[in-house]
Amino acid sequence: MQLAVVARFYERIGDHAVNIGERVRFVVTGWLPEHRGAARFRSRADDSTEMPRPPIPGSSD
Repeated sequence: MQLAVVARFYERIGDHAVNIGERVRFVVTGWLPEHRGAARFRSRADDSTEMPRPPIPGSSD
């Protein structure tokens, strides 16, 4: 039980260290790191095209 709590604390310390590093990088270079999901979302938005809709059974269209 105590080992799990200590591991969780170490993980939080690591997350804080990453946040501090990103802030220092921004202050020094002015570069704001993007999250991994932002690039994936942007590429999906660029690749999206209007797909033909499948016919609905029973419709006269």
